[in-house]
Formats: sequence, structure tokens, C-alpha cells
Amino acid sequence: MKIGFAQTKSREGFSENLEECLDFMTLAGKLGVNLLCFPEMHLTDFFLSRADHHYPFQYAEGIPGPTVERFQKAAREQKMAVVLNYMEQFNYEYYSSSPVIDSSGKLLGVSRMVHIPQIMGYCAQSYFTPSCGDFQVYNTKFGKVGVLVSFDRHFPEATRALTLRGADIILIPGFIAEGQDPDMYRAELRTIAYQNCLYAGMCSRVGEEDGTRFIGKSMLAGPDGDILVEGSAESELVVADIDLAAARCRHKENPYLTLRRPDEYLYIVRNC
Repeated sequence: MKIGFAQTKSREGFSENLEECLDFMTLAGKLGVNLLCFPEMHLTDFFLSRADHHYPFQYAEGIPGPTVERFQKAAREQKMAVVLNYMEQFNYEYYSSSPVIDSSGKLLGVSRMVHIPQIMGYCAQSYFTPSCGDFQVYNTKFGKVGVLVSFDRHFPEATRALTLRGADIILIPGFIAEGQDPDMYRAELRTIAYQNCLYAGMCSRVGEEDGTRFIGKSMLAGPDGDILVEGSAESELVVADIDLAAARCRHKENPYLTLRRPDEYLYIVRNC
């Protein structure tokens, strides 16, 4: 199958960003992409860099809602599964949410960010409520897809939960900003892929916004731990061919899951 990462350069205008993303889907369809991932908050500028923005809330929507319906229509037309990320409003709370849409246009579900940071340049607690839902795996036409929203990728418990639920691929809507070390992101992604015998990919944004420059470098790691493809620092569609059958064979060659001893890990889930 063919997987794609849409390295978008977002602007403040929601409608303009939406149309650009739909154009990326059209391009991906022409290239035969089966599964497409977008970066974190790809429908707005990166308001998360500051704690005092107020306008993003006006763009929050319920899911399902009009925005996801536009992507459902495009997914049907392009026969492509797609992973999004934008602000969801649900019962007076706001979430960093990634709807997952199958190639039939069906909304398979929504993954929401669980671990919400408040650090320099990433003020997510100013906007989002932590999700308490399980880490879900979505059975798309092309394979079983797990989603980690941005910061969730730093928690091995989250990646292993998706693996135990049968994920073939873990996709991460995220970003790499100037000053962050791409080698660290490569190492983290390679580790996720190798230790869990699957494909792991992160889609990153590009461009300069409010003093922050995003450097792209969307990347995909394979079950051998190799980086299979990496994007540039420009707006582009990053594409790679993957073999899910070969990845599933890695579970037999590297039996990490069958050798697990959950009874020895109780300390991890205790409140200390």
C-alpha cells in the first residue's frame, strides 16, 4: 500500500487551510495514495505556541460536523483513508482530535490527545482537555491504523497499547520546530517501529508562524527500525510504499509481544 504525509503550511484563515488540505487529497489521489495523514492543527495557524490566543475556539466543531463531512466526501472520491487533526468541541470542552475516515467516507472514530503539555512554545493546557478514552485502532480498508496525537508519542505505554490492539501502522499528527533536534525525532520513531514491529510515521507542518519556524521532515520508520522516507522543509506530499504483510512477519521474528510479562509491570500503572 502507499502512505502519504501532507506537509502543509497553515495560515490564520480556516477556509483557506481547508481548501489547501482538500487539494492535497486530490494530489494524493492522483499518486495512488491509500492512506494520508495531516499535521497537528492543520486547519489553523499554530495558536498553541502561545497561551493567550482566543480566536481558535471559534473554529472548534463537533465530530461529526461540517468539516469532517468535507473530508468524508473527498475520501470517498479519492478512495483514500485519511487522518486529520483539529480542535473539537464536545460538551463544553475542547480536545485536540484526530478523526479517522476510511476510503468509503465512513467516519471510523476519533482519537484525542491524552497527555496535554504546558511547556515553552507548546501551551496545550491553555486550550485542551485531556482525553480519557482508550487508545483506539481503526480497521481501515488498507490496514489497522492507530493514532497518537502529537505529544502522546513520547509515552511508550501509548504505543504499546496500540500495538496490543493490533495496529499495523501508528500515525502521528505532529510538528518539528526549528531548534528541536530532528535526530531525536528519528530515533524516537525508529524505536516505536522496531520495538512494536510495525510502521510508525509522523506528519509535520512547515512555514513560519508567529515567530516559530516549522521545518517539516515528515518521516516514516519501518519495522526494521529504518527511516524509509523523510520530507524536506517545504510544503509537499511525502509518499512511501509499505508492505504490511512483511511487517506482520516481524512479530514472529521478534517475539516481543509473546514474551511480555504484564504481571511484572504493575508498578507502571500504580499512582505513586
